[in-house]
Amino acid sequence: MKKNKNRLFSALFDKYMERAELKNTELVGITGVEPETVSRWIQGYQIPIRDNLLKCIEPFGFPAQEDGLRECNEFFAEAGYSLTQEEKRKYFPRKTKYDWGTQRQAKFFVGRTETLEKLKKWVIEDKCGLVSIVGFGGVGKTSLSIELAGIGKTALSGQLAQDIGDNFDYVIWRSLSNAPPIEEILSDMIKFISEQQDVESSRHTIKKLLNYLKKYRCLLILDNVEDIFQSGKPADQYREKHKEYARLFEQLGEVPHQSCLLLNSRIVPPEIKDLNNHYAEVQLLRLEGLNEQEGQKLFNQINDHFAHSPEFDTQWKNIMENSKGNPFVLERFAASIKGTGNVSKFFHELSAESIKYTGNVSKFFNKLSLEAFLQKIFDNLSDTEQELVYWLSINREFVSQDELKNDLLFFNSKEQLNNTRCSSFL
Repeated sequence: MKKNKNRLFSALFDKYMERAELKNTELVGITGVEPETVSRWIQGYQIPIRDNLLKCIEPFGFPAQEDGLRECNEFFAEAGYSLTQEEKRKYFPRKTKYDWGTQRQAKFFVGRTETLEKLKKWVIEDKCGLVSIVGFGGVGKTSLSIELAGIGKTALSGQLAQDIGDNFDYVIWRSLSNAPPIEEILSDMIKFISEQQDVESSRHTIKKLLNYLKKYRCLLILDNVEDIFQSGKPADQYREKHKEYARLFEQLGEVPHQSCLLLNSRIVPPEIKDLNNHYAEVQLLRLEGLNEQEGQKLFNQINDHFAHSPEFDTQWKNIMENSKGNPFVLERFAASIKGTGNVSKFFHELSAESIKYTGNVSKFFNKLSLEAFLQKIFDNLSDTEQELVYWLSINREFVSQDELKNDLLFFNSKEQLNNTRCSSFL
């Protein structure tokens, strides 16, 4: 009995063959099937298996990017198939445009494999519109969000952006470390997404940004979000001039769009807590320290000599216990041990410092003190760097360079202040 004919599939197949000026014999060579099979495809009496249909994509010459993807999706749907995300990226790659702002590339990135995969699932598969990475400073939030990049707070988000950036039309990174007004952030983003066609800042509103996020697929990353909150007050209270950020977070969590806003913060924005309970498209990730295996990999990137020393087994647990798996602290431990060139001497000195600062011999016998360790780092700073740390501690809240320069005794210029700010400790 003759099989039913799929007329629409037949018409599409014939259309693409004719557009590409492909002959039946050429398609036989491309797919490796018999000539009679190709004829049945064209007539609509047989649907190609999925692998053979994939082999037809490039010869059929679909248009690039979105137009070609849409056309190919319709063709595959008529055959009863769909393209995976990997196949979409392979055959119809986006020409992603990046604006990294002031994002700093970290030296390297280790571990966090499961965390990265979870974030990728939320952003790509689940199409979450709002994701917040929350953790104590220095546990690697930023490093996970630029491609296996980094060790500090910014490393986490950077890695994610590099890994999944080609799923987006635009990727934008902005730091809120100087508590910029929301108008500045909105304007920067809208100008970049509009490719400098929409430059009138007075009209750059949350609503307008949302319109662009509906039209284009964008990945927006805001780092150091904790800086728009008041210090010395309940942790989730915004600064007086930054309350509009709350509305931005609410809108991007509640209103449907095809983009994602990724937040890095030490403080959970109150809107995230609320939205996370009501919307599947809003996710919250609480970042913990590295485990022992990940910590060792990071440590050995800086100081692989220690891994082969007799002290390794006896001292490694002490290092992990006192660092809590914090990448920043592990990096400083590794650099300090490498600097002494003598593992035993370093631990002996640090143990002595622990006793000196705590007065408790039994507590720190054969055990490291993080407080004493940080004190050693501080003691190794120059006079100007130490003075800067003092004044930053006194001010507690955001302070401009001009205000700092008026306080400082040893600084003669803003250039000197900028140079000092590059210190790994600061």
